[in-house]
Amino acid sequence: MIKTIIAILILVLISSCSSQEKSILALSTNKEVARFLKKNVEKRYTFKEVFNREKELDLEDFQDFVKKVDLNNDGAIDLFVDSFYGDPIIVLAKPDGLYKEITIDLNSNTPDSQDQYTRIDSIITINKETVFFTSLMEFNFNSKESFTDTLIKTDTLIIKFDELLSYENTSNNFKKIEKIIFETDNCYGLCPVFKLEIQKDGNISYTGIEHTEFLGKLNSTIDSQELIELFGIIEYSLIYKLENDYSINWTHHQAGNLKINYLDGSIKEIRDYGLQGTRELRLIYDRLFEINNNIK
Repeated sequence: MIKTIIAILILVLISSCSSQEKSILALSTNKEVARFLKKNVEKRYTFKEVFNREKELDLEDFQDFVKKVDLNNDGAIDLFVDSFYGDPIIVLAKPDGLYKEITIDLNSNTPDSQDQYTRIDSIITINKETVFFTSLMEFNFNSKESFTDTLIKTDTLIIKFDELLSYENTSNNFKKIEKIIFETDNCYGLCPVFKLEIQKDGNISYTGIEHTEFLGKLNSTIDSQELIELFGIIEYSLIYKLENDYSINWTHHQAGNLKINYLDGSIKEIRDYGLQGTRELRLIYDRLFEINNNIK
């Protein structure tokens, strides 16, 4: 009887594991990884795309290319794949049974940029958090040599609020936000022009001006998890330490004005022509534009 109860308890524990966790844990070859990515993350992730058809990788180098570990310290097993030629692939297992890919975005996209490759040099644990040591390589295939590569940036990153952020080991120094205000300007095209004010309680004051789904003024609210992530990214990234002005070196693009009011009374304002200032700013802009797109 006792053995039966123990067996039932074991089955219950096994079944309580999330389906996505079991799927990731079961991966044992690069071909299985490619099939998993194609099915659950992105259809373009074929074996050729991820591993360049290197069959020997399945037998010899699986442990070097694939890591199955809890990357964001939420108790679920996530997936890291060091793609053969492209940027590394990071996939988080979510509680709803789905997966979220974390985009590696170390550089701004400029028209004259060379082919670039982001390399994860190592993944270690610091203060019980998973930290990525990365380097951004630029490849110039137009040189007289077959190609040259130059290390142009190194960084230390961590997954916070479902984004890859610069690692800041200053958890006691984060300034809390009272509200944020974001405004966009016109461009030579159909850029959405709007003003968005988000309070710490989630209330939104919105004005759609041009090329937006909603034109005029509207009061709304933001989802609580979305608010936590947006404010969390801004607070953790120490945005108040950034420059006040950023600008790309080409024309006909949109500018954004970000204003952050902190609870301590301080204010940070950033004008960003081209919306390419830093990786963290680009992540913030993406989320603010998504809010704009969802206001009807």
